[in-house]
Amino acid sequence: VITTLDTYTILDEARHSEITTYNALGEFVDRQVIDYVSYDPYSNVTFQTIASYDEVGAIIDYREIQNVYLDPVARQRGNATHTTITRYTDTLMTQEIERQEIDNHVDTIDSLGRIHDQTISLYIGGVHAKTTEITNVYEGLDSDAEFQMIQTFVLDEATGIVNIETGYQEILNLSYDSNHNSYRQSIASYLTKGGVLLERQEIYTLDYDTRGNAVDQMIATYSPDGDLLDVKHVLTTLKSNGNVTESEVIRYSTGLVGESI
Repeated sequence: VITTLDTYTILDEARHSEITTYNALGEFVDRQVIDYVSYDPYSNVTFQTIASYDEVGAIIDYREIQNVYLDPVARQRGNATHTTITRYTDTLMTQEIERQEIDNHVDTIDSLGRIHDQTISLYIGGVHAKTTEITNVYEGLDSDAEFQMIQTFVLDEATGIVNIETGYQEILNLSYDSNHNSYRQSIASYLTKGGVLLERQEIYTLDYDTRGNAVDQMIATYSPDGDLLDVKHVLTTLKSNGNVTESEVIRYSTGLVGESI
């Protein structure tokens, strides 16, 4: 349920909205109160705050999101070159939970404003704890990445450097829905980049929530030799901060996933 209060800029840009989320059973999940503090000339939000509340009105978390648009073509497509997301325990920002710095490398933005290389840095308690490197490959003029490579590193506490590689994935996005959510994917997971193949998954996402999180998926997992290990039907309920509140997994020893995967 989305309620936009009657507060708009002169260009009809919303200043405030509230989103109440329910799960598949109609049960309350959370309520978000969003304030759009500022926009750029292309109606891209440059600063917003999001307060999330539980069913009794207690605060879950409070987020500040700042977007910077340096590339003129990417700006017209709504693609920021840098985003900072800071989560706090309350609206007074008395305690920071975590901060994400998302750097969409300007030198890899193409003539269509599409972002090819991204770096996501996660800070917990002010300490750089994790880095995710993403490379996007596009087909023709499509705005959605057909192929992605994702490499993850975590903090080596002995050296204080984020350089321990914990995983590498190659993702083939076979189909997208009208909201640019990938609903058919083939994912190969490796121990490290160029290292040992751990498994391959074929994923068919049946439903997303309003924030773009997958909530209903069929997943077939294969061994490195191509043998089917299992098929899972996964139903997930998440709060607005991404935390899972409920997950139901039904596992099968055989089966088919999706329509033609």
